[in-house]
Amino acid sequence: MYSRVTTFQATDIDAVEERLDEISAKISEIPNLIRMQVVWTGDGKGIVMANYESKEAAEAGQAQALGIWNMIITYLAGMPESVEYERGRIMC
Repeated sequence: MYSRVTTFQATDIDAVEERLDEISAKISEIPNLIRMQVVWTGDGKGIVMANYESKEAAEAGQAQALGIWNMIITYLAGMPESVEYERGRIMC
């Protein structure tokens, strides 16, 4: 498994929340994505964890992921920041 953890700061979290159904549909189109979860606070600080089958799968899905970020970029304070992890396991 290969994971990417991305942090973001929304300037308008309500506008982001309004697009979640559309975003979820796009996420489901990313091949070899095992699971993606996002959590956020009322003031717009958030974290996304994306788990892929492999590093190659994460790299192959990167263009689609960037396209999804572009859907809400006008509601963000800046570019999201990502850290990648080459080892891990979903525990439940």
